[in-house]
Amino acid sequence: MTETLLRDERQGNRNESTRQHNLSVVLSYVHEKGPITRAELTRQTNLNRSTIGALVAELAQLGLVYESAPPSVKRSVGRPSPLVHPSNDVVALGVNPDIDAVQVSVVGLGGVVHEVARRATHEPPTPESSIEILIDLVHGLETTRGRRIVGIGLAIPGLVNEYTQRIRIAPNLGWVDVDYAAMVSRALGYPARAANDANLGVIAEYMFGAGRGCDNVVYLNGSSSGIGGGVVVDSRLVRGSRSFAAELGHTLVNSNGIACQCGRSGCLETEVSVRRIWKLLGDDVALDELDDVYASQDRDELAHELDRQAKALGVGIANIITVFSPERVILGGHLGSLYQARSAMVAAEVRSSSMPVLAEGVEIVRNELRNRMMAIGAAELAFSELLRDPAGALQSLAS
Repeated sequence: MTETLLRDERQGNRNESTRQHNLSVVLSYVHEKGPITRAELTRQTNLNRSTIGALVAELAQLGLVYESAPPSVKRSVGRPSPLVHPSNDVVALGVNPDIDAVQVSVVGLGGVVHEVARRATHEPPTPESSIEILIDLVHGLETTRGRRIVGIGLAIPGLVNEYTQRIRIAPNLGWVDVDYAAMVSRALGYPARAANDANLGVIAEYMFGAGRGCDNVVYLNGSSSGIGGGVVVDSRLVRGSRSFAAELGHTLVNSNGIACQCGRSGCLETEVSVRRIWKLLGDDVALDELDDVYASQDRDELAHELDRQAKALGVGIANIITVFSPERVILGGHLGSLYQARSAMVAAEVRSSSMPVLAEGVEIVRNELRNRMMAIGAAELAFSELLRDPAGALQSLAS
């Protein structure tokens, strides 16, 4: 998926033949941690000061980083070390086609979201209609002007074979066996890569949000498309065969439950569903407005449904803890709002449904990036080639 998840490969190498690798290491650190001093880069990469200086100078010449005066530190010994920043001039496009909208975001190095454009649809878009919308949205973007676009990341609510780049199935969109990345690349003229949206969500939170500092993280997101999941184990994204691992929305939580589009019954995403909330309210409330709706609880049927979904979510989290033994479970979208409204109930159900030793010390938290998460995750996919080979990727774009 992305080199930035491979911590054991994040050391520099003194051999000159590995210059590409060293450029990658330095740019990746600046991307994730910047602004960062040259001195800190020296400590983190195990390269000497002169090598770091040369690498930073080359990255600056490529327009990928810039330096500023060192921070003022009292009683510092030796010459202060300049701060290295990710460039503001390089961006990626993050695209998320969903059942009710198509969204494109402009994201810079360092996980900075510059702009988001979204167009609602009355029905799930087809691949072709989503690209028509996407072309129109991209032409209207303001923050791409004067910046270099290095690629497009596609966050897909479905199963994506990352090796062939084909969408095997996106059930809620009704897409089957679609070469969407190639279609988008032809339409917009930039390299495009696709991946499951929840996998990209866990990468974003792991790097820039609620998963920072943890080696083992599970992310669950609830949206109009259902529930997606992403898992990082020992600092590596869990992909599985054909990149289809961690379809956590389809774990069983109720053997007598509702039929799911996957063909089974009682899946987590059918039992814990924002669509059921919308049906009760008679209105498709935006995900970022759910906190206020759930806090009001001015209708008995809403309170009852929140209770029921909180218990089902607790069972689902307990199942996930049993399988992956994470340090932290991160909840986004509808699940984050549900947890905020019913945190004690969810926690109690997790405890009662888990093996006690496995549940000890596991944190359940909301995602920090909120509505920026999918944009950042999709952009990370687009940045992956640049971070792997900074000079080579820019040369390919120019040719």
